[in-house]
Amino acid sequence: MDQEDIDALRGDRDRSDGEWTRFSKTVVDNQFPSMGATDAKKQSGRDMIDASRSSMHACFKFAEAGDDSNPRLCAYRYEYFKSLYDEEKRNLSLEEKQLYKPEQEKLALSKLGQDQEKVGETLEHDLQRVRADGAQEVEVSLDRPTDEIVSSVRDQADQIGMGHELSTAYHSRKHQRDLPPEERQGEAVDDYLSSARKTIKEGEVTSTERLDDGGMKLSFERALQQGQAKSKTGTASTASPGGEQPAESRIQAPVWIRGHTGAVMSTYGRVNQNQRSRGKG
Repeated sequence: MDQEDIDALRGDRDRSDGEWTRFSKTVVDNQFPSMGATDAKKQSGRDMIDASRSSMHACFKFAEAGDDSNPRLCAYRYEYFKSLYDEEKRNLSLEEKQLYKPEQEKLALSKLGQDQEKVGETLEHDLQRVRADGAQEVEVSLDRPTDEIVSSVRDQADQIGMGHELSTAYHSRKHQRDLPPEERQGEAVDDYLSSARKTIKEGEVTSTERLDDGGMKLSFERALQQGQAKSKTGTASTASPGGEQPAESRIQAPVWIRGHTGAVMSTYGRVNQNQRSRGKG
């Protein structure tokens, strides 16, 4: 995106506008290789930067292609494309992974389709699954004791959704590898929501927080069994060379309850015990 594209997307929104900052944060935090990563630049130099730039441009192009100019929805589409792109890279064959890294980046992009048709078709499929899911506004009275609120949320877990359908679609793809292997049956949206609702119904309540706006946030967690915890690279967690065991890995479903939205789940995915102890869960 050049400055003209940025100005057009932001419109008359201030730089501190919530919709705009959501998009800005997405681009900064969800980077393509070498975009701001000095180690990647040292590894592959200008070739890596050019390969990443092409992929990032395709991602922006897809993000902007939505009917809604809302930067938040643009961010959702951006993250959806990036999730499929990352999956293509992980699925390269052993032979393909021997290629020069910039060539791997170009190959992953080509597998998505130069005209982005494959990404669009996959997104439409996932949106159809979201619409067929049947999530609805779940009313939970906040004028009750916490244990009754928790019970009400568990009872209605199968109806709890994630708000906007694009949000559900991209989270389902982005966090698919966080799910226990036996809960991945091949339909990304269905698997993701099913796993999340299982956590809400059966998981441990690890946090209950009354919010300043009168709402409430609940966190439900399940521990992943040994061998289920995967690193961001997809490898199983193992002991360090010094013999220390890794911190227990858990999967978390945060649920926000407010009068005007009912109960809505935010990002469902893996949370590390070390992260939680530092307040980053």
